[in-house]
Amino acid sequence: MIKRTLKQRAEGIFRLINNNSEPIAKSRFKDIGLSSTAADNWLDLIIYIQTQNRIQLFKAGNYTFVDKQVFIDKISSSKYLQLCWNNFLNPKEPHEKRLGYLNDFGNAYFVLERAKFDQEKQ
Repeated sequence: MIKRTLKQRAEGIFRLINNNSEPIAKSRFKDIGLSSTAADNWLDLIIYIQTQNRIQLFKAGNYTFVDKQVFIDKISSSKYLQLCWNNFLNPKEPHEKRLGYLNDFGNAYFVLERAKFDQEKQ
């Protein structure tokens, strides 16, 4: 028996779901090597994740950033933040330049947050 990674198991589950247009009996998860208990655990996990706030993952070199959807909403409310963020995500830009855009974005974001915090204090 080959031990699969969590990602491989999740890919198998979603492949099974996406390849069927009809509802799937839990017993069909045996076809992809999941026991009834494991299928229950995976489905419970999927249901839990689907009820949570939407998150966004961004990878830049060795860094991974995780944030809630609220973060993305704030970006779209500021044209400068949006410009910096879009330039950072542009794969055609060299990595050094993209890291500079990320730095500019971070500085502007914190200035925006500090101004908002100072405004709420008054």
